[in-house]
Amino acid sequence: MQTPIGKISRAEVGARIFEKRIERHITMDELAKLISVSSKSKVDEWERGRLLPDKNTLMRIAYVLHTSFDYLAFGNKDSFKLSKVKSVEDANPAKYKTDLSQVFARNLRVMMAERKIRNSQMYERTGIARSTLFSIEEGKTKMIRFDTVEKISKFLGIEPYLLFQEHRI
Repeated sequence: MQTPIGKISRAEVGARIFEKRIERHITMDELAKLISVSSKSKVDEWERGRLLPDKNTLMRIAYVLHTSFDYLAFGNKDSFKLSKVKSVEDANPAKYKTDLSQVFARNLRVMMAERKIRNSQMYERTGIARSTLFSIEEGKTKMIRFDTVEKISKFLGIEPYLLFQEHRI
């Protein structure tokens, strides 16, 4: 998944966002509120292929629409589905951010333990600040930068979406 966001087709991403939004019976306005963007016009711009959401926004969209970042960005249907949001009423964006960071933190701790990796090793090999790693591992951060996710996943030898799976096999 090393493809830069700029090389992803805006039209294809937009079509997949539209498809999944309709499938979930969510309006543009509801999606905008669920992912904490300013208005439905932003969603409209994405769906029409005029704009491309940034990576973090695309991850939030995937979560809310019960699909994966890989599917929205690349059309890969085999990726894990992240979300359990059943309706607009169930989704509280602030709660979503905390829940997803908790999932990330738990998976990171498990993967580090499985590989017998210490924080100091990850710090030294990725260049991520110790305080940042501590905050992430403890689930105390609300947003994780995508470049941080990429560094961690590269170090662990996994695809980034695996860190966001709610149930690992």
